[in-house]
Amino acid sequence: MIFLCFEVFMNFQLGYAGLYSEILNMSMGNKYYDVVLCSPKMRYLLAGGWNTVFGYGVGVGLYNALAAYMHILLIGTIANIISISMSFITYKLFVFRTKGQWLREYIRTYIVYGGASLVGILLLWLLVDGYGLKIWLAQGGVIFFTVIISYTGHSRFTFHRAECKQEAEL
Repeated sequence: MIFLCFEVFMNFQLGYAGLYSEILNMSMGNKYYDVVLCSPKMRYLLAGGWNTVFGYGVGVGLYNALAAYMHILLIGTIANIISISMSFITYKLFVFRTKGQWLREYIRTYIVYGGASLVGILLLWLLVDGYGLKIWLAQGGVIFFTVIISYTGHSRFTFHRAECKQEAEL
């Protein structure tokens, strides 16, 4: 069953990549789209918004579909793998636009997310237990900080290549 879900997911991902190409082709010549889509930081924010909504939907959807059959930790693990895979695809094809080295960049995506998660958890603990901040305020600050960490990690580690610098100069 998991392999069937993975196959459906990968087919969806490939179709999703084609959708990105169509959006980029439609936007050529439109000044508003050119300004937004020419900036990797803006593309990162757009992709991050989509990835957040997608990840939330996957987590809730899988829980509702599988809670009677699986433990929540297994459901959470599957949801995270699917969500991080979606993030990887959107960042690779839409944000940083790198070519090749799929496995290397995929593994690096997990390294960046793991590091950002550890920093986020430690900051949350420090802000809530150490400084007595309300959880909703602390979580907002942590999210802001981890977005910056993730962007920096992905741009300088996961998807960093010499040809990316050349593309930015054009």
